[in-house]
Amino acid sequence: KLPASLTQFDKLTIYLAGNKISEIADGLCLKEGWMKDQVAQFKCDAILCPPGTYSKYGRQHDVKSQCDSCPIGGTAPYYGSSECFSEEDVQSFSERTILKEFFQATDGTNWKASDNWMNSDESICSWFGVTCVSSTEESIVSIHLSQNGLNGTVSSTLFQLPNLVEINLSGNNVLIDYTEINNPIPLEYLNIDSTGATTINGIAHSMNNLKLLHATDNEFPSFPSAIMHLTNLEVLYLSNNNLKGEIPPAIHNLKNLTYFACSACAFNGELPTWLGDLQRLEYIDLDKNTLSGPIPIELTQLSTLKHLDLSDQISQGGLGLNGTLPDFSSLPELMELSLMNNQISGSIPQSFLGGVDASNLILIDLRKNELSGSIPTTLTAITSMNFYVADNKIDDIPQEVCAMSWNEAISVDNCDHILCPVGKFNDLGRSTPSESCVSCPNANLTIHYGSTECLEDLEKDILNGFFTATSGKEWTNKDNWLSDSDVCNWYGISCHAEGEKKGHVQSIRLSGNGLVGDIPSDIFGLVHMDLLEVKHNKVSISFDQVQNAVSLMTLHLSQTRVKSIEGLSKAPNLRSLHMTSNEITGPIPEEIYLLTNLQRLYLNYNKYSGTLSKKIGQMTSLSELYVFSNSISGTIPTEIANLTGIEVLGLGENKFSGGIPDELNTLTKLQILSLQRETGFDQAGVTAGGEFADGLVGTVPAFDNLSDLKELYLGDNSLKGTIPENFLRGVSDTSQPIKVDLTLNDLEGTLPSTLARFEDMRLFVAGNKISGVPNEICNKSKWMNGLVSTGCDAILCRPGTYNDYGRQISDDVPCEPCALNSSTMFYGSVVCDTDEADEFDERSILFELYRALGGKDWDNKNFWLEDDVSICDWHGIHCASEDNSGGDTVTKIELSFNGLEGTLPSLVFHLPSLKVLNLHNNQVDVSLNDLNRATNLEEMILDSTNLKSLRSIGGGKSLKVLRLKDNFFGGTALPDEFFDLTNLERLDISNSELGGKLSERIGQLTNLKQFYSHKNDLSGTLPSQLGMLKDLEVLQLSENYIFGNLPEEMNKMTSMKSIFIDSFTKNSAGISGPLIAFDQMPFLKDLYLGSNSLTGTIPFDFLKGIADSDMPVNIGLDSNRLTGTLPADLSRFDQLNINIAGNMISEIAEALCSMNLWMEGAVGKYGCAAILCPVETYNDDGRQSSAEEPCIQCKGDEPTPFLGNKICTIEQKSLEKDILVKLYKSTGGENWKEKTGWLDDKVDICKWHGISCGSSGAVQSVLLGSNNLVGTPPKELFELPNLEFLWLYSNPIEFSFDGIEKAMKLTSLLLDSTGLKSVTGIGRAESLVEFDARFNSLTGPLPDEIKNLRNLESFSVANNGLTGTIPSFSNSIKIHSIRLGGNRFEGPVPGFENLKSLTSIDLGGNRLAGSIPSTLLQSANPEAQVTIDLSSNMLKGTVPKELGRFEDLTLLLRDNQLEEIDVSLCLNGRWNDGDVDTFKCDGILCGKGTYAPSTGRATKGVGCTPCDLSMFIGSSTCGVSGSSKRSSFAVAMALIFSICIIF
Repeated sequence: KLPASLTQFDKLTIYLAGNKISEIADGLCLKEGWMKDQVAQFKCDAILCPPGTYSKYGRQHDVKSQCDSCPIGGTAPYYGSSECFSEEDVQSFSERTILKEFFQATDGTNWKASDNWMNSDESICSWFGVTCVSSTEESIVSIHLSQNGLNGTVSSTLFQLPNLVEINLSGNNVLIDYTEINNPIPLEYLNIDSTGATTINGIAHSMNNLKLLHATDNEFPSFPSAIMHLTNLEVLYLSNNNLKGEIPPAIHNLKNLTYFACSACAFNGELPTWLGDLQRLEYIDLDKNTLSGPIPIELTQLSTLKHLDLSDQISQGGLGLNGTLPDFSSLPELMELSLMNNQISGSIPQSFLGGVDASNLILIDLRKNELSGSIPTTLTAITSMNFYVADNKIDDIPQEVCAMSWNEAISVDNCDHILCPVGKFNDLGRSTPSESCVSCPNANLTIHYGSTECLEDLEKDILNGFFTATSGKEWTNKDNWLSDSDVCNWYGISCHAEGEKKGHVQSIRLSGNGLVGDIPSDIFGLVHMDLLEVKHNKVSISFDQVQNAVSLMTLHLSQTRVKSIEGLSKAPNLRSLHMTSNEITGPIPEEIYLLTNLQRLYLNYNKYSGTLSKKIGQMTSLSELYVFSNSISGTIPTEIANLTGIEVLGLGENKFSGGIPDELNTLTKLQILSLQRETGFDQAGVTAGGEFADGLVGTVPAFDNLSDLKELYLGDNSLKGTIPENFLRGVSDTSQPIKVDLTLNDLEGTLPSTLARFEDMRLFVAGNKISGVPNEICNKSKWMNGLVSTGCDAILCRPGTYNDYGRQISDDVPCEPCALNSSTMFYGSVVCDTDEADEFDERSILFELYRALGGKDWDNKNFWLEDDVSICDWHGIHCASEDNSGGDTVTKIELSFNGLEGTLPSLVFHLPSLKVLNLHNNQVDVSLNDLNRATNLEEMILDSTNLKSLRSIGGGKSLKVLRLKDNFFGGTALPDEFFDLTNLERLDISNSELGGKLSERIGQLTNLKQFYSHKNDLSGTLPSQLGMLKDLEVLQLSENYIFGNLPEEMNKMTSMKSIFIDSFTKNSAGISGPLIAFDQMPFLKDLYLGSNSLTGTIPFDFLKGIADSDMPVNIGLDSNRLTGTLPADLSRFDQLNINIAGNMISEIAEALCSMNLWMEGAVGKYGCAAILCPVETYNDDGRQSSAEEPCIQCKGDEPTPFLGNKICTIEQKSLEKDILVKLYKSTGGENWKEKTGWLDDKVDICKWHGISCGSSGAVQSVLLGSNNLVGTPPKELFELPNLEFLWLYSNPIEFSFDGIEKAMKLTSLLLDSTGLKSVTGIGRAESLVEFDARFNSLTGPLPDEIKNLRNLESFSVANNGLTGTIPSFSNSIKIHSIRLGGNRFEGPVPGFENLKSLTSIDLGGNRLAGSIPSTLLQSANPEAQVTIDLSSNMLKGTVPKELGRFEDLTLLLRDNQLEEIDVSLCLNGRWNDGDVDTFKCDGILCGKGTYAPSTGRATKGVGCTPCDLSMFIGSSTCGVSGSSKRSSFAVAMALIFSICIIF
């Protein structure tokens, strides 16, 4: 078509004759200026002659060249013809033209075969692959070019070939365009197998004659709907297409279908009954899909059916066909039936195949199902049959069947050719001429006929592969793995103890065991395994075989590298899925919602986004749903109301919006509902886009139908209105504790007095607009953990008062009055309303500063408060007028070293022009609550003040300089809001007891030039995000507890000048791993990494990026573990000062020894020795720096293999030997039980009994436990420089910690059963990881100095006489075990809330009182194996339900004064080694009026026995027991009381 777009031209000359133009657009023939104005005269003919006419030029250009009509028998089919043709010529020319276009469009020159194509002298009927109607009629009937290398797009013009009946283009890379086929065509056969086709749209209206369609191995995204209209279709091949979904019902329209093949089409759902209506079907092939359900009876009525293949509906992820086996007796034509690898069960019917033609060869494949019983003798009517039925549960083969020569058997001496007998197996489950059935090592390892493997061998093979694939050699514990012992004895493996499954793997528990790699999917071949727990390992797993795990009920994959659950929906019996903390992104997979049998689902702490699908309503078996802390948005779907059995619904800390659906009020079994903090990414409610998110809106529902509700979290949203009067009215037991969080919303009005019906409520409602608290509530003494007994401030601070919590949380944290001229209108304020402060003039604010900070006692207070003096002249005050930028508005306050004392008034931050605040070295308490008002503050210097908290530091958005060094932050980490200070250029927080890990958010401070954090308690690894600080010039992190590798990303800090990460005073391993090259830092001049644990060689390109090689460069690498040669490439530096002594350097490149200016000129004087002392020499520095400090020759014959020694091996060993000899003599060595080698000059000290040395030959361990040491070990023991392990347990010694600070590498100190009387001084052993002093004579309280043990992981002082309260161990953030049982500690049980690694505490046998804190171990991993022993104390109250967050808890609470167990805890079946699963609540503690000897709870073999004297739960004796220690009088009174009740 000549397009209408050309109408834009008024004058156009265009010559188009001799083409195939079929149409001229409207309007073109009106363009009178076209064709040199000829269109004005001749209209369209001036452009082109119309079809059926012609002229010499194909158009009319004058009166003589008009377009003439073709003569009779001639035709001109297109516009612009210059001659007319016969119909035959046109047809032949047209078909040849079509083939030429086809050839060119499909890259014909590169076809594999193209004989005669494009040869104008040859008939098109002779072209390769082309067949014509006959030898006399040159019209194409078929094109067969399969697998011929065609590549390109096939135009729909190909289908204009008028007699084309067959096309076969299979196996070519072609795209066929069907859309322009405008008329019906005669095509009957179309083969586009393996062409990459994605659509066949367009064939429906043009190919009604199509009978055979081959379209296998293509890429259709779904079932091609065009097929439904091909009603004459007889054969349909669609196999190996990912069509997904159920078999389309529209196939029902294809009544002529005889052959339907869609193997591996990803079909799911059940087989449709309407297949039985396709009465002409002879062949059905639907194997390798994921079909399920029973085989419909209608399918067995297709009397024409010859071939039916429904095999293997499992391997692609399905559950398989199930139900019983139909008899197929109505299929007389049936010759092939394959149902292999499904879940078909029951027996083989007696009438099976009763109607088939027994004279045919019949193929039946029923392998890998659940068929049982006997093979029916009725089948012997079929004389010729291949009958495959291995891998079922067949337990009998009649002798008549054994006599049949089925399965091409040569001999029928026994039944083996049908099925291997019990106790034997082979790969086929039956014998063949080439493969016999072989015996299993144990006959019990196969229990049915037809086994293909021995189960024991299979399980062991699977586990061996699992071990290898997950780096088993590096596991933390791999006891017995790969050994010949029973797999049931392998670490982490538990086996069934009884029944048919006895001896088979029941569970795998390998949490936190150092697994790394991809778990093979054949782990799901452990068919009797019901639990797989590999959490906290670096593993991933594919679920493509999970359908085999028919017993699997619990799957723990939290804290792994599993990122996808694709295929998991095939798990047939999964009940509990744990996938927390896996960094999974994207929407919650649709497949999750297919797990409709799931009861517990944990998806917390991932990065899921998108919305929560309405399909959540399908998961009606759920009792617990946790998706905390993700980024799920949208509204909460109302379909959640379908989860009628839900008890815990945790949707908090996401981005849900909209109102709280009323449907939640119908979930009557709900105990915990969490919808808090739906405001976005951080605690301020700021989303990634920097805008405040609303979270949930609307009003607070009454939730008055939730009778079992115990915890409700709705805090930090945007809920409005009042709290309903009928709020929680439906809760049935108001005597039980209940927790409600409504903080930080926009609620108003008075708290409803109806809440007073609750005896013990923890109501958090601060940060709203509450105007009243009823007296009835203020009288509830049990509320807020009993704090309400001291006043109503425990619920909400009164108007005019505030604190950070909006309520009084202890005597130490009361509600404070608001500062000058600020106030609060409502109850529960967390800040005071200081808007009125803007009305204060700046003089008034400075007056308040003077008053609050003791101005009359300042060292310099010149002109302060003098009425006739401008504030700009007051000492330390600077105004804008000084730099001519404004009037008398304060810009700087500089009062450092001025004797200020008191609390800085927050009004200071309201000075509108304040840019600098310098209070350095004053005794000033500072709160930063109003820092956000100081919008112009650029520099804040609070060094050496009393600043203790960085809360609200994020308000200082304009800060460029921030100095906070020499303060005390008590080991707390930098808060997240700190990293919102993105304008910071200089930051100094040194020497301020800052702890925690340096956050990955450090990368946000992209303007930072100087960062000082020297001498803090920072720990953990350095974040790779440091590399984002492109402008950073100084990084000072010396003297911290940083460990791990240097991140390669540090190289990206291209402005860097000075790096300090050395550590000489902290007892820490420090940074380790290889030394990075630092080769992209052109300005680097200082690099200090001394006293760490760096290993490997110095990179050849070390410091290569430094631009100015003439400037002095200072490098500190001393006291690491570097090896190899000091590289020659360093010679490019003229003035390098490199301290690398105390490593394992074996050589210095020769060129470096002539660098005269190196080492501040010392190399010019002393050569190589100025860099490192030579082998077999030493001095204190490991190098010569002056004539007075030469390298000294070592004594003795033992060589020192490395350069730069600070002490020689012989000298070192001599010193160490002297210390060990002193130990021997001072502890009665001559009477030791074992003293082999001691004092023998011919024996190296490293071979003395109990002594072991490291690779340097220095003493590393002194292990002399239980060796009859008597006396006082010398304090010189601590001078062994490499001592790591000192074990002196079970020896009667007098041990002192005097000098222990010298043992800077000491990690393990075992002093149990030594008579130790005091641990004073232990705080100086800062490197200690493990300390054991059980069974000693320790008395008094534990010293405060244990807070210095920051590296501690295990601390045990059980069974002593220690008193006082139990410390919090808050600084020992790595600690995992605390054992303080059997002492006399008093006071409350600490919560240990911040100790994330703590999983084992023993506080039993003390005098602890009060209740068990609900926050106990609240930071610990809920999926870890946890032990808590609080037995034999004086604890009261209820066992808190919050402990229910732990899945695997050993909880010992016997012999206290406890009254009750929260019933929800009794559902934790794994607790107490499974006893809770067996005995429910009694598995935790025996009830009142019962007891259990020694344990106080029911265990295997010991139940709870009635006892009237047991007044509390958990009694271990019937009478006086444990630490309840009732007097005999109390016992007598109890007995009298019980008798009175009886009578």
